[in-house]
Amino acid sequence: MTYAINFNETVLKNIEFDYIKVKLNPDNIKWIQGISKELCKHIAIPPLALKGIICHSLGEWQEKHKKLISDISNNSVGDIIIATKEIFASCKKTSIEVLKSPKDQSELLLDIAFERGFKNFIENFRRFFH
Repeated sequence: MTYAINFNETVLKNIEFDYIKVKLNPDNIKWIQGISKELCKHIAIPPLALKGIICHSLGEWQEKHKKLISDISNNSVGDIIIATKEIFASCKKTSIEVLKSPKDQSELLLDIAFERGFKNFIENFRRFFH
C-alpha cells in the first residue's frame, strides 16, 4: 500500500536537483537503490527526491561513524540491522522536514511507511548486496 503524503513540492524539486549533481560510488548506489525500492512501495514521492533524501542520510551515517557504508556489508547481521535502522531514521527525519502543514497525519503515515520499508529492506538485504 502506497501512502499519499503532503510534501512540499518545491523542496522536493531542490532535493532532486541536488541528488542529480552527486557522484556516487557503486556501494552507495546499491544502498540507495535498495532502500528506495522498498520505500517507494509505501510512499508516493518522486523517486529522485527519495534517492536524494537517502543519499543525504547515507552521508550523515558515514560521517557520524567515520567509515563507508560498504564497510558494514560483510559485518554481522546485528551490525547491518543497526546501521540500516539509523539510516532509515535519518531518512524519516528528513522526510518529516519536507512535509507541508498540517503534518500530523502525514507524520503518522511516514512512520508506518518507514517501518514497513525497513522490515522489507532487512528481509531482502542479502539479495541486494550479494
